[in-house]
Amino acid sequence: MYLLDISESYSEIFWFKYDQKLSPDHLLFISGETQSTIAATPTFRNNKKVSRSRLLAFDLLQSDTLEFVSQAMAEVLRQYPDDVQLFPADVYLKEERLEGFYVFNVIQTLPCIDLEYSQHAPMFGFMPGGPLRFSTLQTLPPAALAGHHLVRAKESSQRIFVSQQLKQQCEASALGGLRFVDCSNGIRV
Repeated sequence: MYLLDISESYSEIFWFKYDQKLSPDHLLFISGETQSTIAATPTFRNNKKVSRSRLLAFDLLQSDTLEFVSQAMAEVLRQYPDDVQLFPADVYLKEERLEGFYVFNVIQTLPCIDLEYSQHAPMFGFMPGGPLRFSTLQTLPPAALAGHHLVRAKESSQRIFVSQQLKQQCEASALGGLRFVDCSNGIRV
């Protein structure tokens, strides 16, 4: 299993802002739960001076709240309806509306991180049983995915893990802007 991450070449200048006023609560898309409907279209804006062509070379994009994907990556993800939902997003580079972007909602949450071999502590000292902050991360064996291909880590909901099969499909589709991190032997985070 691999940690899905934004490419190291994804500069801060490419980050979008999630329009909190016009968009649904971003927590809906990271809850790990199926959403039957959403009240509004998720909207992302980037008002920085950014090369349109460089930006469009990325298929996994980052905002201040959550990631979203291009049409090309959405096509790969559509092959896994038991693991992910896709919702059209309105994406703006300055005033120009960019077509073909989606918020993805990973609807499977499973244990993925080996807590015995990962270094972690409570994120908030006043919540010892609350969310964890990791300094090193080691994954459980790939069998922990239980036949799924895209899951949120139960131990750290902002982290998404993918199967070897999904990784290979993304690579075969020549998707840009994402990387797959092998955490089987532990990594610093």
